[in-house]
Amino acid sequence: MTETPAAAQRAEDLRLLGRLDEAERIAREGLAADPSDAVLLTVLAGVLRQAGRPAAALQAAEAASAAAPQAPDPHRQRALALSALGRHEPACEASAVAVSLDPHGPITLVAHAVVLQAAGALHAASEAARWAVAVAPEEPAGHLLVADIHHALGDVRTARLAYGEVLRLEPDNAVARHDLAVLDMGRGRAGPALRGLLDAGALGPADGLPLRENVAAVLWRLSWYLRLVLFASFFLVGALGATGPEPQFVASNLARIGAAVVLVVAGLLSWRFSRRLPPQARPVITAALRADGLLAAAAILIAAGFAIHVAIVVTGYGVLVFGVFGVVVALFAVTVTADVRARRRRKRW
Repeated sequence: MTETPAAAQRAEDLRLLGRLDEAERIAREGLAADPSDAVLLTVLAGVLRQAGRPAAALQAAEAASAAAPQAPDPHRQRALALSALGRHEPACEASAVAVSLDPHGPITLVAHAVVLQAAGALHAASEAARWAVAVAPEEPAGHLLVADIHHALGDVRTARLAYGEVLRLEPDNAVARHDLAVLDMGRGRAGPALRGLLDAGALGPADGLPLRENVAAVLWRLSWYLRLVLFASFFLVGALGATGPEPQFVASNLARIGAAVVLVVAGLLSWRFSRRLPPQARPVITAALRADGLLAAAAILIAAGFAIHVAIVVTGYGVLVFGVFGVVVALFAVTVTADVRARRRRKRW
């Protein structure tokens, strides 16, 4: 029995490092000597749950809670395993038992908030998360839960303050930076959202974070401004090209001026957005474009629309603006297709 605590600690350390196969092997080797060791069973439950095997984790957690019914950790692991299996009512009951045994334990309180949040009891989850923050104000996990729960409740102010507190305590917290960027995206702040997503990706592996999908969503939103410029330019350049004694198929200085104005506006919008992007922006944006064919098609069409404006500046032929109209129509079709696809994906989720 003297080796059991060391084996449990070693397995837990490996779990935290993500070396789950090794952690499971060490825990099971320890349990071979003493199958009723509650500490090793609890650690094994955590390893199995992190490995995406909640049913096996539940079995280990139930054995641990049976061996040590007054210990809070086995009940906590049992609650988390039940929650992962979608059995929310017994999960909340098990989590409440863990809290009753460890009412001031930050890990227990955070797990309780997680279980309540998964069960849809957001107000109760908020209370549990705030309790965790009160008990351990320097622990980022509690603040992150407060932010996440209040984001779901629509309380943007509280969520933003809580994300800020997480980043004060742990500036390299990729999850907080990612989720704060999503909050910005929801409020139409596309530039800060993309910068936040890129910063989150630069902090470390994006495992579990839909980074590329959210970058694509921000790029779709940003493209809306350029699409609007193209739509307005059809009328502006077309009207200027038709003004004066020359017909549209003859070079017109007014058409040149109108196209030049459009290019300047588009250039300023692009510069304003891109001037504060971090160095890693290009590969992430390129990856998002490669992964989303419709987004790439929209980018090509937008580039083609502004290339037509360059041709108008060079030639003065305002009639070329009808090519911009074709680009606008194609962009509309691509956008509608992307929107339908996104709606279908949300229904499947």
